[in-house]
Amino acid sequence: MDKENGWEKNDIDDIPDIDEQKMEALMEQIRMLEAGEFVDLRDQGGESDGFAVSSGEPYVRVVEDGFEAYICIPYNNEAPTREWLLQFLRENGVTRGIIGDTFTKMVKETEYGKEVLIAKGKEPVEGEDGFYEYTFDPDRYKAPHIREDGSVDYSAVNSLANVRTGQLVAVYHPSVPGTDGFKVTGEDLKAQRVKELPPVRGKHLEREGNNYIAMVDGKIEEVDGRIDIKQVHEIHGNVNSIMGKVEFFGDIIVYGDVETGVTLRAGRNIEIRGSVSDAVLFAGGDIIVTQGVSGSEKSRISARGSVFSDFLENTQVKAGFDVSVNSILNCDVDAGRDVMVNGERGVILGGNVHGFNSVKCSEAGNISEIKTFIHVGYMKELYDRYMSYRQQEADLKRKLQDIVNQISSTLQAQKIQGMVRDQSDRIRALEKKDDVPISVKIQMWTKEKNNLFMQLEELRPQREAVEKQIAQAERSEIVISGKVHRGVTIGINDKRMFIEDDNMFMRYRLQYGIIDASLVVI
Repeated sequence: MDKENGWEKNDIDDIPDIDEQKMEALMEQIRMLEAGEFVDLRDQGGESDGFAVSSGEPYVRVVEDGFEAYICIPYNNEAPTREWLLQFLRENGVTRGIIGDTFTKMVKETEYGKEVLIAKGKEPVEGEDGFYEYTFDPDRYKAPHIREDGSVDYSAVNSLANVRTGQLVAVYHPSVPGTDGFKVTGEDLKAQRVKELPPVRGKHLEREGNNYIAMVDGKIEEVDGRIDIKQVHEIHGNVNSIMGKVEFFGDIIVYGDVETGVTLRAGRNIEIRGSVSDAVLFAGGDIIVTQGVSGSEKSRISARGSVFSDFLENTQVKAGFDVSVNSILNCDVDAGRDVMVNGERGVILGGNVHGFNSVKCSEAGNISEIKTFIHVGYMKELYDRYMSYRQQEADLKRKLQDIVNQISSTLQAQKIQGMVRDQSDRIRALEKKDDVPISVKIQMWTKEKNNLFMQLEELRPQREAVEKQIAQAERSEIVISGKVHRGVTIGINDKRMFIEDDNMFMRYRLQYGIIDASLVVI
């Protein structure tokens, strides 16, 4: 046997047959390489053609990222054949991206003694997800104008984006697929799958291919991929007690004042382009009053969204989100998020003002020491609700434990009965006691157990939501960038601090269970 080449030199019958299909595939690869094409060797089999390479002679180097492979034929080596070169690359793990021109040159005009780029991978090209392009501004309102003194000009706020019948409102751009890549070692690199968005849902829209057209005049709004066009109720002039009560499912815009005795109720937003006297306003969205509110004990403003006004005076105000004004005088204000009293004269004077996250103003109280209460964090009602949820959970768990114990003891008794037949009198005695078979009792207990589990599952998210609010309230703060007068009371959660002396530039937070007062850096 020739140990160097690995073949027996005895009888011709000892020579293995050559697979003709593999030979044809090999020749086809050579033809492709000579034509300058990339070749994939991953699925090509076959044994070595016998061109042996000893250690330290020709070598292949694959770069670390797997996108390039280099071959080196040192001096004093024979010129490689096409067959040997393909086999040598395969044996060294290079199965894809072979550069045809370089391959042919290595065979015909071998470059000795230096590394030559013989194979190159391909980076995947990521595609683009489908997306919608809107021809209107989907924001709910334009940003209000900030005056030089820091106060806000609410006359610049507009919560409406109006469209006309036949107007193009949205265009869908379909996804663009990516291109897969590969490494020279044969590993496939898949481009991320692109996503298509579902068709736009909404009212009063007509789809024409990838275009969406408005079918009516009105207000357009985009929320979570849904586009609604709502008709808007507009009132030109003042609203007085003769009109009395105005209700509308969409938006209400008043181009004038709202006078005493009027009630406005809107399913969405209310905009008053004048002032509001002793009136009642309810909105499912936001309430915007350009020139302020001057009410009385009967005056109420309630919005599930935010309330914006030049000033608030003698009014009860409740907002699901924020209250943003330039002054608050003797009002009862409750905001689900923040109360912002803007400008150098942004004063809170008298009444009760609550913001869950924060209250920020320039001045609190006055020299006359009018009682003013400013509070952030959770109110007593929220904490009582939390304690109620905890008590309900404890009661349900106790009942559940009792039922589990009953089922467990009964099943244990049945097991004993099966093991010791002469002790079955215990089971019969239990059944005779109330004439209810044990199997029926277990069914009843199991049903009650499942019902208790269901009640716990319904109660848990409610308790966790309130628990999250209470934890969030620990970060609530009151910031007064100007003077804090004597007579003001600061409240955070269930804690209180009475201001005994005038202070300036104060921030109030809860630290270790007590209210901490620190200076604000201006």
